[in-house]
Amino acid sequence: MPDIQVAIVSAKSIGVVAALPSSSLVIFTRDDIRLDPPAIAAYRRAARRNGPGSYFGGPFDVRYEALPPRGLRGVLPRSMTGWTPKGVFDPEADSLASCNWAAFAGDLVRSGVVGGGPIRSETDLRTRMRAVGLVPRYVPGARAVRVVRRDEVAVETALRMAHQIGYRRGEKRREGSIIEIARYHWSHLVRLLVVGIAVGFSRLFPASGFHLRARYRWQLTLGYFAAFRDPGRLMVQNAGLHESPQVPPVSVNEISPTFASKIRRRAA
Repeated sequence: MPDIQVAIVSAKSIGVVAALPSSSLVIFTRDDIRLDPPAIAAYRRAARRNGPGSYFGGPFDVRYEALPPRGLRGVLPRSMTGWTPKGVFDPEADSLASCNWAAFAGDLVRSGVVGGGPIRSETDLRTRMRAVGLVPRYVPGARAVRVVRRDEVAVETALRMAHQIGYRRGEKRREGSIIEIARYHWSHLVRLLVVGIAVGFSRLFPASGFHLRARYRWQLTLGYFAAFRDPGRLMVQNAGLHESPQVPPVSVNEISPTFASKIRRRAA
């Protein structure tokens, strides 16, 4: 393939992709993600090697402004702890991180990720891309670093996040058959009972890590049932829990000045 033009776009401004040439590689980022030139070069090599029909993702590490409370360190989602596949990446069992991924602009439009209505969740995004045959490709060299702010690991923030994660799990299950929904409901009812007992018992030790873990799991379970009681409440435009509107709509990295000015004109 000829040399691939790369555009780095805010995850909050995914609509701008429609203005890009279909052959350009779009790398999505956020204001709390640092992606160094070697990682961008790794994406470019992977895109040149595989061509359209694939989407790409890399691992990421985290740096905390302040360490999470001890009780939360074992239960926080990977968006707060970092991600690297264990062993060989399995596209059927593993999923690429939503804070560090890339795809060709034409594939994004074709799959409906751009211009196909609001994206409810990370699962919805992957479903749209796979429905048109896009293949996930893991790019080990495209490692990013996410800075986790102090307020993100505060106890109340983490508990709200747990409720949102549970809600999104419920949204996913709500689309299953009646039998599947009944099976998951039963398992979550059992979990609700067990975790409820754990929360009650842990109140005897409010300063312990056990108490925080129990409260976190309680919110996960409540969020799951909230998805059935109040569907559509957490509709979001883009996947991920920590998007920020402070990112500029579009920035361009490692591309020619002519191409950059063309993108800015189309995005205006």
